[in-house]
Amino acid sequence: MNQIKQTSQAILFEEFNSAKENLRTMLDTQKNVNESGFIANVRDTLGVSSFKEFLAKFSPEMWEYFADGKFYYTTDADVARKYNGVPKSITDNTYYQMLVNMYDQKGSSGQANSEFDDTELLNMLSPQAEVKEAKRLRLNFEYVTKEYYKAREAGENTAEHQAKIFECRDRIIDKYKDSKVALLPLAINDTILKINALNKSKEAIKALPSGSVCELTSGQFSFDAEGNVCTLVEPPKDDRQENRSHNVADSMKMMIEADFEENYESASPEDESGTFIKNMMVSIYAPGGTIQSANDQPLTLEEIEHDIVVLKNKKNEYEKYYTDAKEAFFQELSKVIEKVIGVKIFFDHATAKNGDDAKLELPTGLIVANCKPADLVDAGLKAKFEAYIDNIGKSQGDDKCWFAILPSVKYLNSTSTAQKSANDTDDMLKAHKRTNKEADADTVRTGDALTITAAKSLLKILNQGHILTVFNFDTFKGNTFADITDETIGEVEQKLQDYRIDYPHAVYAYPNFTLMRERRVAITDEGDAQKIKVPGIHIDAAYPAAGLLVGSQQLSTLKSRGLGNYLITDEDNMNPVRINLEDALLQENFTTKFNRENVMNWSRSVVQKIQSDMFGFAFCGNETFGKAANTYILTARTMNQMENKQYKPIYRVMMEDFIFQLVELLQRKRSQIEKELLHNLVSVWRRTAEKYEGEEKINLVLLQGEDVAWQDDKRDKLKISFKGGDEALDNIDIVSDDAGSNN
Repeated sequence: MNQIKQTSQAILFEEFNSAKENLRTMLDTQKNVNESGFIANVRDTLGVSSFKEFLAKFSPEMWEYFADGKFYYTTDADVARKYNGVPKSITDNTYYQMLVNMYDQKGSSGQANSEFDDTELLNMLSPQAEVKEAKRLRLNFEYVTKEYYKAREAGENTAEHQAKIFECRDRIIDKYKDSKVALLPLAINDTILKINALNKSKEAIKALPSGSVCELTSGQFSFDAEGNVCTLVEPPKDDRQENRSHNVADSMKMMIEADFEENYESASPEDESGTFIKNMMVSIYAPGGTIQSANDQPLTLEEIEHDIVVLKNKKNEYEKYYTDAKEAFFQELSKVIEKVIGVKIFFDHATAKNGDDAKLELPTGLIVANCKPADLVDAGLKAKFEAYIDNIGKSQGDDKCWFAILPSVKYLNSTSTAQKSANDTDDMLKAHKRTNKEADADTVRTGDALTITAAKSLLKILNQGHILTVFNFDTFKGNTFADITDETIGEVEQKLQDYRIDYPHAVYAYPNFTLMRERRVAITDEGDAQKIKVPGIHIDAAYPAAGLLVGSQQLSTLKSRGLGNYLITDEDNMNPVRINLEDALLQENFTTKFNRENVMNWSRSVVQKIQSDMFGFAFCGNETFGKAANTYILTARTMNQMENKQYKPIYRVMMEDFIFQLVELLQRKRSQIEKELLHNLVSVWRRTAEKYEGEEKINLVLLQGEDVAWQDDKRDKLKISFKGGDEALDNIDIVSDDAGSNN
C-alpha cells in the first residue's frame, strides 16, 4: 500500500507583514479552495523550511517618523507613507540581535534568570556605536573642508577636495535618512562637553584675582582628534589668518543646511519638525559657536552661567526626545520581535542543525498564514477556511498537515458567560439590541488581539480537520515560570472548560518563557543620566511546544538530540507517531533550548496540580535529572479528557489520525483495510514490538500488547488498543466492497 512518509507538516496562524502574500487574500480571491492547484499554490507561496526562508518571505517592516514634536514607530505602511517614514530593518537592529544573543547564551548557561549576568548584552543597547561612527564622519568632513580652503588659498586645483566633501555630505545625508533618532546621543554628548567647557571657564574666572582676564574663556568650538567637541583657544589676531576658521565653520554649516533643505521631506506644509532636526544636524556636523561675547571679548561670569543654563535646557530637551523615542521604539518593536523570535525558536527546536538556515525535512514544512487569525473565521471567509482546513487535514494523504500553531490568545478580559459578574444585572435594564446568537459566537475582534472566542472558533475548525493545534495565552501574571501557582493553573483550566475548549486536537502550552525581564538602561555615563525603560520580552509557549512536536516526527532531529540508538531504522513504516514525550528518556534528552528560569524548584503544589489530571503541554524546570540545565516537557496532553478524567496524551491523537490517513489511502474499503492495514502493516508493527521487547525504542508504532483491530464482528469500525485503554475510531466510515455490494 501507499506509505505515509511524513507526519510533520505544520501551519502557523500569525500575521508578520501585511504587505506580503497571505492566506486570507489567497482564500478570498479563490473560487474553489479544494482545487489541487490551489492547495499546492498555497504551500509553495506561503511554505518555508527554515528561519532564513521565513525572513526572506515574511520579515516584518518598521518605519520611523517625526511628527508633532515626537519620534514615532509603526509597522503600518499607510501611516509610514503619510509621514514619510524611514524604513528600519528589524533583524539588523541591535535590539533584535541582543535578544537573540541573550536567548542563545542563557540557554547554554545553565543559570536561572536571576543568576544570569546580562550586563554586557544590555550594553549593546548603548548608543556608543552610533556615536563613534558620527564622530568619525564629522571629523572627516571638517578635515576635507579645511583641506579645500588650504588648496584654494594656495591657488591649487580643488577638484579632488570637492569630491571628498561631496562624499562626506552624501554619507551624512544617508545617516540622517537612516535614523534621525541615532543623531540624538551625539547631540547629547556634545552638549555635555560644551557645558563642561563652560564650567571649566567658569571655575577659571572664579580662581583669578579681581580684574584679571582668563584666555580660556575665549575660543571657538571645534573637534579634537577623536571627533569630540572641544574648545580651541584662538591665537592673537595679528598671528591669525583672517577668517580661515570662520570660513570652515560657516561653510560646513551652510552645506549641512543646504543638504537638509534639499533632502528633507515634509509630511505636510504645516510641519515644523524640520527646524528641530535641521538645528540638531547643524549642531552635530558643523563646528561652531564661540565662547566669547558679541564684542569679541571674553565672556563674563554672568554670560557663562547664562549659556550653561541654555545648554542644560537643550540637553534635557535632547534627552527627553531620545528617551521618549527609544521607549516608543522598544514598545512597538518588542511586539514584533516576540513574534519573530518565536518563529526562530520553533525552527531551533524542530530542526536537527543550529542556525538560521537549519532546515526542516520537508521543503515547505511550515506554512505561514501571515494574516490575523481572526480574519479567517469572519463570516465572509469562514466557509472557505473550513473547506481548506478539511482538505489539508484529511484529504492530502502523504501531504497532510499534522500540526498548527496558534500563539498569544488574549486571556484577560475574556470572561465566559458562566463567569459574568452580578453587575451584569444593571446592563439588563438598559436598552437591548437583539442580535443573532450564531453571529454573536463569531464576534472575534478586540483590536489586534486574538480573543478566546476567535481561538475557540479556529480550534473547532482545526479539530474537525484533524490538525493538532498548539495554542497558548498571552503573558500575564501567573503565566510565567516565576509567577505560576496551582491557583492560576486551576483558573486557566476552568476558563478553558467554561468555553468548552475540550477538543482532542487542541493542545494548550504553558507557561510562557521570559527571555528578558523589564530593564532600565542609562543613555549616558553620567550619574544622573536619564534611563530608558526596556519592556520584558516573553516567548509564547506554543512556539517551542510545536517545534518539539514537529521535531519528534523527524528522525534527523531525534538523532541530533542523542536519541539515534533508540530509533528503529531497519524496518519500514515505523513512523514516530506513537512517540511519548512524557517518557523519562525524552524528558531528559528532548529538552527545550531555554534555561531553567528559576533558582528554586516549583512548589510541590504546582507540580501536583499539573499531574493530578495531566493538564496541557506543560514545561518544567525542576531538577529531576541531576541539575537540569534546560526546561523540559512535563506533560504532553490535549484538551480532551478520557474516562479517568485525565487529559488524553498527544500520541493517542496522533495514532488515531495516522490510522485515519491510512484508511483514507485505502479508500475506506473493508477488504483493503483487512488485507493491507490489519494483516500486513499491523502485523509488522506487532512483530517489531516483540522483536525489540525489553529494549527502549521510541518509534515503535505499537508497544508490546497494543493492537489495531475491528471493534467487533460487524467490521465497520476500528479501534486502537493502547496500554491503559482503547480508542474507538468512530470518525471513519468503512465502505463494504464484499461481493460488489455498496452496503
